[in-house]
Amino acid sequence: MNSQARVRQGPDVARTACCAWSVRAMTVVHSSGVRGVGIGLGLGLAFALSAVAAAQPVIIGPDANGITWCEVGNPGNVPARAEDYFLLEDSTGRREVGRVDRTFWMSRTELTVAQQFEFARAYTRVFPSSLGDEALGGGSLGVDNGEWGLVTALAPFASNMGFVYAMRYCNWLHNGRVESAEAFETGAYNVAEFGIHATREPGAQFWLPSLDEWVKAMHYDPNRGGDGVGGYWLFPTMSDDLPVGGRPGTPGAQTGAGVWDREPGTEFPVGSYPDTMSAYGLLDGAGANAEWLDDPTSSQSRLVKGAGDQSREGLVLFGRLDTLASILGNAPFGVRIATVPTPGLASVLLALGVLATRRHR
Repeated sequence: MNSQARVRQGPDVARTACCAWSVRAMTVVHSSGVRGVGIGLGLGLAFALSAVAAAQPVIIGPDANGITWCEVGNPGNVPARAEDYFLLEDSTGRREVGRVDRTFWMSRTELTVAQQFEFARAYTRVFPSSLGDEALGGGSLGVDNGEWGLVTALAPFASNMGFVYAMRYCNWLHNGRVESAEAFETGAYNVAEFGIHATREPGAQFWLPSLDEWVKAMHYDPNRGGDGVGGYWLFPTMSDDLPVGGRPGTPGAQTGAGVWDREPGTEFPVGSYPDTMSAYGLLDGAGANAEWLDDPTSSQSRLVKGAGDQSREGLVLFGRLDTLASILGNAPFGVRIATVPTPGLASVLLALGVLATRRHR
């Protein structure tokens, strides 16, 4: 969870476990380079199909933006309560978290450095003075010959950017990846007017998850207490036990957290632990980077959830359901985004032959 430039593994490790999950590629049809269309269409079909085999995770993608999505259903679920999670009220200031009254979708992993690089170059073409801004490039992108540069070996690792840039990324997708000042500054969040204090706009098509959305997607299990009896796991691994740290492929390893303690600077690509997931199929809830939430605050800090790949101590402190951290908004942290399907598009998708895949636990 530190915000300094990070030492990554070499190309051999970078290739390992990149896109390791078993999800069949989805055919997306889009025109004029407006990639957001493909996302809405794909989610429209999966939304229409979600009543089938509802007990299994619903996973579609990758879409035209390279994002794989997981459906987070069971609207109106019970919340996690402070009487069951003793750190909850002190950490969050709330006695209940995790209830969400609509179905939504979350990216299965955090955005990658490759996706961050694509966004940074697009943003800097519109705002040249942003070149070299650490809040945009994080510890992963450098400047090369007057533009952002990317070391290929880092491409599949988790992105890290400041909170305002994370909101601008959502605006960019919301506006169909148009390269204009308005497309970056307004849409899902009115960054132009409110800056770091911007809140989610009604009608946002892509956004950073709230605390309730993140907790539900990572910790809630609709069958926690038996078939159809929902409840929560303490860790985002469908377990109340502290996740086991270790290199990807190590028997029993569930997260890279703790490897850093023995081998400083060691991190791994997103999706490196494909068999460790939430009930909705999300990966890397314990590992990769801590992730931005979009709940409003009254300061220059914003909220983050989850534990990064760094220390075992961080996993113990921040990997639990009932813990939360507040971080200065210009510090680079992980980005995971949420969306909803556009209504009425399922029939169009069926005609286009878009594929949806369900992953069985």
